[in-house]
Amino acid sequence: MRIKILDHPLVAHKISVLRDKNTPSPTFRQLVDELVTLLAYEATREIRVEQREIETPVARTVGEPVIFAQDVHKHFGAFHALRGVNLTVRQGEVVVIIGPSGSGKSTFVRLLNGLLLPSQGQVLVGSLNTREKAKEVRRRVGFVFQNPDSQIVFPVVEEDLAFGLKNLKLPPAEIEARITAVLARYDLQAFRQHSSHLLSGGQKQRVGIARALATRPRVLLSDEATSALDPETTQTVLRLLADINRDLG
Repeated sequence: MRIKILDHPLVAHKISVLRDKNTPSPTFRQLVDELVTLLAYEATREIRVEQREIETPVARTVGEPVIFAQDVHKHFGAFHALRGVNLTVRQGEVVVIIGPSGSGKSTFVRLLNGLLLPSQGQVLVGSLNTREKAKEVRRRVGFVFQNPDSQIVFPVVEEDLAFGLKNLKLPPAEIEARITAVLARYDLQAFRQHSSHLLSGGQKQRVGIARALATRPRVLLSDEATSALDPETTQTVLRLLADINRDLG
């Protein structure tokens, strides 16, 4: 596998640890091993860096670009949250954005699916510019929120899964088929009629992932989807994401 990163002093230590198999960093190695990861860049408030690649033993074939961000800036009033960020993500890649709290990771992720628009620069999803086709972009890009509760819309799991599909104006038979398929794929059949709010954190995130994938997006974005989970549940969700990339990427 080729891990794409950007030269930046804050990631130099992580890179050296990754290369030194005798002294692995559990957290960083875990991301690489569990997600079969392509590490995109260290997100800081002032990213002015050059992209390069390092080799790892795992082979991975990637396809055409599905996301392209060029010279992206984002202002919130006088606050300059992002400065000149560039990123290309290709079909089949798993990209991890890492950085300290407040560095702009969540802001950048929301720019990639049109929830936010850049103050300067451009973001393309396929051939669609988020400035011009934000609604169509969001149909192509699934999103899993950091807080599982923030993505629950309806009180019952089945109704929650149907929400995005109804917005696509799919026929009832197609909606039923897709719900049945994602419940089976992600081992959620037993929770179909359960109250969404009574599920555990890991179950809620699995429902969130299933909801995002039911619309069959080209890209799945996850904003720190494991940050509120215990270590065992975190591993389950990471393995699920790795399986999704292997099977659907």
